[in-house]
Amino acid sequence: MSAHAIVVDLPLDADFELRLGAARRFWLALEGRALGMSPLALPALKQRRLILALRAVDAWQKGNSYRQIAQGLFGSRRIAERAWKQTICAAKPFDLLSWGGASCAFAGELAPQTQAQG
Repeated sequence: MSAHAIVVDLPLDADFELRLGAARRFWLALEGRALGMSPLALPALKQRRLILALRAVDAWQKGNSYRQIAQGLFGSRRIAERAWKQTICAAKPFDLLSWGGASCAFAGELAPQTQAQG
């Protein structure tokens, strides 16, 4: 590091915590140290949920029922022929479609759908 001091001016606003993290990463880069994980990176569990949600939206747009979506996502062995609606997997496609649909809608990729399938 050179003998020059670098000053970072951070406003105390709603984005202060994000700016502070960026300033810390900047300092680490200047020092030649490892930056660690990006503050904008998704945690592994959220990545998995997003992947499942996008797969569910894709299957829904192709005309698959909730049961078919669940079978595609979780495997046919977990989706029993009887008592389908009582399994934990029955609610998953609906939840994933709600979340995935909202995630895609802002990009104009999914028109709102109100019909129920299942």
